[in-house]
Amino acid sequence: MHVTLVARKKGSGVIEAKHRLIQFLRDQAIEFSVDDHPNTLDALESLDQVSTVSLDTVKDGLIVSLGGDGSLLRLIGHASKHQLPLIGVNLGRVGFLTDLSMDDLTGLVDILHGKGHEDKRCLLEVCAESDPTQQLGVALNDIMICAETPGKNLDFTVTIDDSHTFSHRADGFLVSTPTGSTAYALSAGGPIIHPDLDVHLLTPICSHRLSTRPLITSPTTKITIKIGALVNRKAVLCSDGTPLMHLESGASIVIHRAQQQLRMLHPQGYHFFRAAQNKLHWEYA
Repeated sequence: MHVTLVARKKGSGVIEAKHRLIQFLRDQAIEFSVDDHPNTLDALESLDQVSTVSLDTVKDGLIVSLGGDGSLLRLIGHASKHQLPLIGVNLGRVGFLTDLSMDDLTGLVDILHGKGHEDKRCLLEVCAESDPTQQLGVALNDIMICAETPGKNLDFTVTIDDSHTFSHRADGFLVSTPTGSTAYALSAGGPIIHPDLDVHLLTPICSHRLSTRPLITSPTTKITIKIGALVNRKAVLCSDGTPLMHLESGASIVIHRAQQQLRMLHPQGYHFFRAAQNKLHWEYA
């Protein structure tokens, strides 16, 4: 299977890792190309005959992301659109989505020889209520609305399946997938949800109402969030931590499950709770 290597994270450690990973793929006689983004190509001039490709033209094979979770998240739009499996090699910190490490790449060989584990992760789609046909963004972890200036709060009205659910004031609001339950939602007090579960998680960020708690809904629900009056502040809509646009007073956005899913590949022996134990430093009894 052809591999497309993407390594857009910057830093001296990334350059060394790129060289090592490319040499590893060559030693294993694995056919590969390198993403032609300038960050990926940085410091590869010394390597002979490296095949390059524009990521936008990649329609088959699989993608190996070298970096942290953020690096992998930036690839989900293209990968999910063309149903390209994603593998993450972690150079970041926590790395919930990036299972492999540069210290042990044998798992990558197993995956490329069909001995890995594949799972399909659900995605979220967001659009304006006034134009539900126009997709504003897609997310693997979460869709978030927050104030542009830290410390400013916003008024939200949340409607689920056209039924008013609650109104409250908070620093922000998250709608997450089970995958995203170990991301920002976890820091905001949300529960950890196994990625095999088919649910949505709604989590207020620093709510001013103590009775407002995280809420889990079915994946078929349509979640509408309306912004209250904005005085001396701006609201921002984000997808997986990336700002998409500013929202005006009274703006309503709709979040629902996307039609496409993301294919993720893991090494043999992958287990979600074992990964959580390692990443979150859970102690043995």
